[in-house]
Amino acid sequence: MNMNPRPQSEARQVSLVVSFEGVHGILVEIQAYMFDATGTLMARAPVRKSRAVFSLSDDLEKQVYVVIAPPVDEAVDGPVTLAKIRAFHGFEVQTRLDPLLKSHFLPEVPEAVWRWWLVHCLWPGLNRRSDWQSSAALIL
Repeated sequence: MNMNPRPQSEARQVSLVVSFEGVHGILVEIQAYMFDATGTLMARAPVRKSRAVFSLSDDLEKQVYVVIAPPVDEAVDGPVTLAKIRAFHGFEVQTRLDPLLKSHFLPEVPEAVWRWWLVHCLWPGLNRRSDWQSSAALIL
């Protein structure tokens, strides 16, 4: 019988590189949300200088969903879930985290998506999906 407790897995730094179609960056607060296969939030990190840096354990699931979006905490009731953030036009990427890589490059956030975010940040009252949908004519 092995009396040694299972060793704790060590955290490692993982960087997600975020880019935006047509521009070098946008001047609004953006978050990267990482979800597991069930849609449960595992981690989140701010996007700064085109990077979101996560401190993740080695036993983390390799297949994850990453959603890039403005902070949605004030706009959703209860905890942030994958289903809730989809309603706010987050840019979703299903990716596989290679444990040998420290940086993972995500596809570009489409211009139509980040333009919606600009409207949301310029007019904070537009924080419900129905408001976002009715404001689409302002930017598209």
